[in-house]
Amino acid sequence: MSLPNLAASAGPDALALGIGEALEVAKTTLRELLAACAPDDPLQPRLQQVHQTMAHLTVLAGQFDAAPRFNPVRATPLDLNTVVREMAAPLQRLLGPFISLETAFHLPGLWAAVDRGQIEQVALGLAINAREALPLGGTVRLATRRWVVDQPTPYRVGILPVGVWSALEVRDNGATVDERRMRHLLDPSMRRLPFDSTLSLATVAAIVSNAGGHVVLDMPNGGGTTLAACLPTVQPPRSRQPATGTATAILIVDDDEWARMSAARTLRHAGYGVLEASQANDALELLDDVAGSCVRLMIIDARLLSAGARPLGERVRRERPDVDLVVTATHRSFAAGEDQASILTKPFSPEDLLRAVRERLAASR
Repeated sequence: MSLPNLAASAGPDALALGIGEALEVAKTTLRELLAACAPDDPLQPRLQQVHQTMAHLTVLAGQFDAAPRFNPVRATPLDLNTVVREMAAPLQRLLGPFISLETAFHLPGLWAAVDRGQIEQVALGLAINAREALPLGGTVRLATRRWVVDQPTPYRVGILPVGVWSALEVRDNGATVDERRMRHLLDPSMRRLPFDSTLSLATVAAIVSNAGGHVVLDMPNGGGTTLAACLPTVQPPRSRQPATGTATAILIVDDDEWARMSAARTLRHAGYGVLEASQANDALELLDDVAGSCVRLMIIDARLLSAGARPLGERVRRERPDVDLVVTATHRSFAAGEDQASILTKPFSPEDLLRAVRERLAASR
């Protein structure tokens, strides 16, 4: 179901609301249904799954809704290779089972000064466009490339000025596109129109332009379409000194990529050092590493507390008593036995997350 149809299905009044507001109405209804269901009700797992999907849609809709305003963001040197590696799995799920995602990297790294959340949004927009070009399936190639341009270079759509550019490329093997239509869709002024999968390209163009870059489109001789978001290349940050044991880091353990990435981004923007793990065993390996000595707080999905060959919660409490825990769960009953003050109910807002983190860090001093 598309986002506009989803908004319509929330009720007649929802059509007068924004997409984000309509999704909030639907989530509230789902929360009421969850509360009314007994824990052993066979509908409980399905409702939880739908509730989690709604949370993902809310994050995505919120990003596209907020983009036109372009509030000041924290642009910092960022390795585009890292972004591609971490987004590959969720983007593959977004593309669906009939489209394969390939990745390629400029080594050893490719750096640009950009906000992490916004470059993730750019990757999403380019991937959504590629998916629309492949209704019967196909292949999408997501790559990072360093472009050195010594004279202005025109493409089918767009011109790349002289400079050294860090490019995030998405190529599909779909049919040839209409150049005139693509020029229209890549017009940043179109970003104020209602959300649509193709209109996301206008948001991409606006974000890239705001960061000093350009979006260009090419149609290689071998067929398909290549869209590239080109950002000014910057030098990587200087290496930091190894941890001395006095630094503080937060480890997020959640197999839900969207939830983990969203929480990590919120905490990083608030100035916290963040480590991420998708599985219990990965978290244990991180704790055993040098960087793990800096971890003072872990945010763990309730389902992973007892997962793995070595139960995560049990080992952390036994071997790292200096580490405090915040447990996330779609319902408090799923975190039975945990300190109720340390339970954060999903989906949670950035404010809720930061409040819980500050409270637990303050309590552990």
